[in-house]
Amino acid sequence: MLLDYLENDLPGEDILERLQPYHRESFRYHHQMIKTGIENTPVPRDYRYIGQCRLKSSPVWDSYSWKWPTGEDYYYEERWKSFDETDRSAYKKYSNSGDFVSIHGRMFRKNTGGLRDDLYQCLTEKDTLEAFPCITYAEVQGYSGKLEKLLPTAPLLRTLRLQKAGVESLDLGNASLDNLELEMSGIRRLILPKSTRSLKLYGELRSDLQIDDSLCGGKMTLEISFKNAGLLRYGLQNTKVQRLRLTDIKELDMSQAAAQFSEAEYLRKR
Repeated sequence: MLLDYLENDLPGEDILERLQPYHRESFRYHHQMIKTGIENTPVPRDYRYIGQCRLKSSPVWDSYSWKWPTGEDYYYEERWKSFDETDRSAYKKYSNSGDFVSIHGRMFRKNTGGLRDDLYQCLTEKDTLEAFPCITYAEVQGYSGKLEKLLPTAPLLRTLRLQKAGVESLDLGNASLDNLELEMSGIRRLILPKSTRSLKLYGELRSDLQIDDSLCGGKMTLEISFKNAGLLRYGLQNTKVQRLRLTDIKELDMSQAAAQFSEAEYLRKR
């Protein structure tokens, strides 16, 4: 169970009894405790023993994991709290709504969760996504000024899945995006948002591709498809690739992987 302690310093044993369970309120959650059963694996080295306290709730858990918590639940819940209260309330209000919105003669559900091509093509550069308070991701083809203007108008949108960008330089520096899944065919330069936490690259990656992560400074999950790409950092300098996922592999030189991403703590390949 996660407890509601988010200070920088470790808590002392004397305050453990005062801590309360940490609850999820984000998106469709409603005051749900975060309780996870963990497989019988060794305690990670960076975990520190503080002390013992009484059970804070029933010992029954509602999810199961093969790994120990890494803080992601805290991150996503606190990220939710950072959104404007009006935007959070609108999501809760309409997430189960049966209302519809008319866009230039076509009807779309108000609780639409993603900006897809059918909606994207209906919108003009003068439109916004304010009528769709539940949009959390965009899954579209082609990058244009229209998409650049639309992304900031959906305040909860944090994931972009982009195909056939059609540009050599893809500047996402001003976007508030956590997760990027990008078909890289033709892209020579990619500027990442400050908030990037995961980056998936596939398609034909140019050997001269340069990824500008000068706005970033944290840790990232990086996934690269080997179907049309080599194992390179592609200019990543400021970001630590904590988790590395390599797909479509025919052969892999592990020494090269270790040299390119020496900071990686987790490697998955298939």
